[in-house]
Amino acid sequence: KIENNFLKDLNSLKILKLKSNLIERIDTGVFSHTKIEILNLENNNIYHLKDNVFYGLEKYLKRLNLSHNKIQLVKRKNFHILNQLVYLYLDNNQISTIDEGSFDELYNLKDLTLNNNMIFKINFEMLFSKLEFLESLDLKSND
Repeated sequence: KIENNFLKDLNSLKILKLKSNLIERIDTGVFSHTKIEILNLENNNIYHLKDNVFYGLEKYLKRLNLSHNKIQLVKRKNFHILNQLVYLYLDNNQISTIDEGSFDELYNLKDLTLNNNMIFKINFEMLFSKLEFLESLDLKSND
């Protein structure tokens, strides 16, 4: 678990790599006093993302890697504030459901990976129509 005081005094931090740390949860507000541009949470045990969990990173975060976790559901309020995000990696999770509008406010998103999940049905217009800068979308190997 990543708790609120974890990054308290690291105001200049731009890159945070927490790959392979058995993290299961992240408290909302952990990133509220940081200027992280690259956040790697790959290969942990994250199964649930709280609403607004990335609060504080909306002006800074450009690359977010959540691949190789246990995420099952993508909700609209997971990423909606991250309007500077360019790269979002959600591959190799257990995602079966993506709520309508989950990516609508990711105005700068160019690369989205959702491969190797459990996504059965996708409404492309509902999920991707507002991503006008999207250059790469990976959906291979879904159920």
